[in-house]
Amino acid sequence: PTPMPAPAPVADAGFDVPVSMTDYGWAVRLYQPAALLSGWERRVLSTLVAQVPRGYYVCPQVRLADFIVPRGPDRDANRQAFFKIASKSIDFVVTHVQSGTVVLGIELDDGTHGQPERQYRDGLVDAAFAHTGIPLLRFSPGGRVDISGYFRAAPV
Repeated sequence: PTPMPAPAPVADAGFDVPVSMTDYGWAVRLYQPAALLSGWERRVLSTLVAQVPRGYYVCPQVRLADFIVPRGPDRDANRQAFFKIASKSIDFVVTHVQSGTVVLGIELDDGTHGQPERQYRDGLVDAAFAHTGIPLLRFSPGGRVDISGYFRAAPV
């Protein structure tokens, strides 16, 4: 039998959209599964889940751009602001189940947070949380992780 020719790319908004694996198959072959959470993050997740009251949910490894969105009048500035946070994630967020809104961010500050480039990233994250009014808690290795006080003061 004669092999079928590969389908031609389809034009979409000026870009060629691959219809076959020929354009990205090389990359796909490199992918390997990896653990989403470190041992410390798994232990902290268990602690957080036990402390969060009914009506809230703990989500690990959430990209900032999934819950913080630039909404200024200038499209170019919005795009630039989006790219500042697009590849950054937070260790955990706590969401209100009914509204789906993020009510609390949690960062675990391991040894990498002392590096200058990481400090720049942390400054951006801190400023984004402060500007949006979402509280951000930071915990260090070996320290006690306790967020129960936040929920005693927060409205349900």
